[in-house]
Amino acid sequence: MLIAGLSLVALSLIAVPWGIQQYRSGIERRLEANTAAALGSAPELAVYRLNADVKDNTLTLTGKLPNQRLRTQAEKIATSTLPKLKLDNRIVAVDVPPDPVLVAAEVQRITTILNQIEGVAISSQYRDRKVTVEGTVIVPADAQKIAPAFQKIPGVESVISTVKLNPLRIANRIYFQQGSATVNPSDRDTLAKIQKFLQQHPRKRIKIIGHSDRIGEAAFNQQLALRRAEAVRDALVLAGIAPQRLLTTGSKNPPPGVELDQPLLLSRCVLFEPITQNEISK
Repeated sequence: MLIAGLSLVALSLIAVPWGIQQYRSGIERRLEANTAAALGSAPELAVYRLNADVKDNTLTLTGKLPNQRLRTQAEKIATSTLPKLKLDNRIVAVDVPPDPVLVAAEVQRITTILNQIEGVAISSQYRDRKVTVEGTVIVPADAQKIAPAFQKIPGVESVISTVKLNPLRIANRIYFQQGSATVNPSDRDTLAKIQKFLQQHPRKRIKIIGHSDRIGEAAFNQQLALRRAEAVRDALVLAGIAPQRLLTTGSKNPPPGVELDQPLLLSRCVLFEPITQNEISK
């Protein structure tokens, strides 16, 4: 019994310190992971391999960065992440090329963010410190955002963009009888196409523009043109489109592309235009 008791005491003397050490080690690993995640969340630092080591209430940073400014930035992030620990910043500021794997990952991250803009559909490739971008955009201003976004990534020295402008257009029109603002059952397919367009672009709004021919008084024609636009709007709302996505307006003038010597029927119509962000903000 005495021997068994002594054995239990000996085991406890070994197990307790070992358990405490394992517990502390687990905490230190979690603190290291938190620091690494914070450093990696900074775009300017994400493309460099930095190490964080926690031991005896001291956080040690190691790695290489191309300048003192980034070294100081890494220090500030680490301090704000683990403010209660002593910081030992051993990061060396030298002219070091960024890790190509990390740069490529950052390029793809920026590509994903840009593709979240409605109407932007691009792909990118990183090689030899150069980013090549291709695809299409709907709004010209969005095309101007693409190259600068990639140029901000450390390790990217040049950006070649072949992104093309592909304005969003709706070619469909609905025609009316003289003096009428009634949507014909034969226009069901055209309404379905407009409905499909709005479903494909859930954040897009459209302007419904009514027109009239040149016969009659201008004031009456203006009112008739608006009634035609409103009739089409009501038909789309009945089909399930939210009314706040539809803006109606009328014009007593013929629609674009219809000349004076062409049949009057071509002027008695409703056409559709996607609403730009500038129009929404007005």
